[in-house]
Amino acid sequence: MLFPGDLDPGDARSGIRTSRTGTRASRLAMGRQLGADVVVDSRQTDPVAAVMAATGDKGDKAAAEKQQASVREWAVGLKFIETCTRSTPKSVVDCGLKAKSMEEIARCDQPES
Repeated sequence: MLFPGDLDPGDARSGIRTSRTGTRASRLAMGRQLGADVVVDSRQTDPVAAVMAATGDKGDKAAAEKQQASVREWAVGLKFIETCTRSTPKSVVDCGLKAKSMEEIARCDQPES
């Protein structure tokens, strides 16, 4: 499945029609199958550098930098989740995952009487 932004039209001046950056092999393969001109695994290669190299330094810097910022934000979010789950009792985490409303989540960290 492709999501919005998975295949971005390249800048016509760059000579690239589409590019695909990501970390999942299946999505990168889909990008290749759909004809992406540049496919970059952002775990192994800096997406900004790869697009710039492929376009002779004429690439869409804004799109590549947005992708890089998105990866950084994801990493920060993951670190936050890891920190929270390490310092929160498992019973509270399990309760929060089962909760169906904000009120149920609020009750998760209250001691049972």
